[in-house]
Amino acid sequence: MSHRTEQVGEVMQREISAIIARDIEPPRDCLITVMRAEVTPDLKHAKIFVSILPENKTGSAMKLLESKKGTVQHFLNQKLTMKFSPRIHWELDLTTRKYAAIDEALKK
Repeated sequence: MSHRTEQVGEVMQREISAIIARDIEPPRDCLITVMRAEVTPDLKHAKIFVSILPENKTGSAMKLLESKKGTVQHFLNQKLTMKFSPRIHWELDLTTRKYAAIDEALKK
């Protein structure tokens, strides 16, 4: 990954986190956290990895994010000073689950 794509990913992570906190109302008792953003080398697409707690709210939270993708993209386009802003693609971040499973296995 080039330095430019890393920079764009970091900015996108920070800005999308702020947009979700400010402009999108998640389901009750649900926490949506933007873990990271991976931008393609051509800067046209970005996978936004989110963590959702509790896990039983994952489906409704992902549906909400998908339905609000246009709103998030609009606010992001206003914040980024690039000719073209990368298109958002939501992905569920499973690293927290993997770490919990490893931790549980080590406790046994």
